[in-house]
Amino acid sequence: MISKGEILLRLRGAILDSDLTINEIADRLKIDNKVVSGYLEKDILPAPDVFANLCDILGVSADYICCLK
Repeated sequence: MISKGEILLRLRGAILDSDLTINEIADRLKIDNKVVSGYLEKDILPAPDVFANLCDILGVSADYICCLK
């Protein structure tokens, strides 16, 4: 069974491994940088539309982040 913690771990890793700052990611997503910080520091998952765009920006597969691959 896939857990929220596993998804958050992969999402956080993808954000930290990217060459982008939190502010750059937030600007591209057109959201507040505090929201992106929340993905790193709190147990907050993005909304589905934001998640899809975030995966695209980070160059990672949503299947990977969701532990499906």
